[in-house]
Amino acid sequence: SSTIRLPSGVTVAASDEPKKDKGLVKASDLGYGGRKADDDTVDLDFELEDRGWEDGGGDGGARATYGVETGRMGGSVGGAGPEVVTGVTLRDVYAVSSVCRVGGVAEAGIEVRIAGLGEDVEQELRIEWDLVQGGRSLRRDAFSEVRGDGVHEIEFDVACPDGGAEAEVVVAVFLGDDSDEGTLPLEVRSGSGRSFAKLSMPAAKRCLDVDLSVDGDEDFGVATSRGLSPSEIGDSVRSFQEQTLRCFDAVPDASGTVHVELTVGCDGRVSAVELMDETIGDPDFVACVVDTMRYAPFPAHDREGGVVFELPLRYE
Repeated sequence: SSTIRLPSGVTVAASDEPKKDKGLVKASDLGYGGRKADDDTVDLDFELEDRGWEDGGGDGGARATYGVETGRMGGSVGGAGPEVVTGVTLRDVYAVSSVCRVGGVAEAGIEVRIAGLGEDVEQELRIEWDLVQGGRSLRRDAFSEVRGDGVHEIEFDVACPDGGAEAEVVVAVFLGDDSDEGTLPLEVRSGSGRSFAKLSMPAAKRCLDVDLSVDGDEDFGVATSRGLSPSEIGDSVRSFQEQTLRCFDAVPDASGTVHVELTVGCDGRVSAVELMDETIGDPDFVACVVDTMRYAPFPAHDREGGVVFELPLRYE
């Protein structure tokens, strides 16, 4: 649609049949234009619904393409045309999957729109990405592509974090003096499909007092140390053993038994883990299980030297 605003006293006659130039109608073809005096100008406003429009540039002028997607364009007939603005817009940041598996790679991509360069003109587009987890940058990279006007999809790979549950890829694009940015959220999971938080040593508990039994007929007593009961050990191991499933990230097809000996201090923390035997056959998986069991929490007890027991862990 068009709106015509004329100074008082100025009339404009429109031609009966507008001329067309490759499907485009010029304002001059509609009979709009001319001046009554130096300060009297016919102003036009056009509502643009389509992407992009072309200006004939007047008699003998070059044709310019403007990157207008939607909105409103205003100008003055007989005056200078709209300024061509070169810019880049980051329309989308995406990934083949929102799940980023530990030890794997996220196949990411961006959709950008470049406008204002002109026909057959290309310019360097710089892309920078930063993998962030918990407010900390884990890894980053940058690369460049040479592109012209239009919408472009550019793909790149991002190595997944080593652990944690959530992360995000922050992407920025630069074209000349213009830039834009976006964020891609990722859900970090282990290779087994589970997500594990980073391990941390459990808090130390207060050691229990030794039970001192005194015979009423004697003037001495016997100290009895209880340590950890089989049920306390079993409950603690069962609630923690799933943490060792993170070891499948490196060896998804591991199968067999890892036999370890644990020493648990009176504060409930593991003070030593020793490998007794294993039938897995993969040193990386076995080392991962041994290291993970160091973080297992147990109840506090009264045995100052610690409780020592053997533990067979079976994996299928």
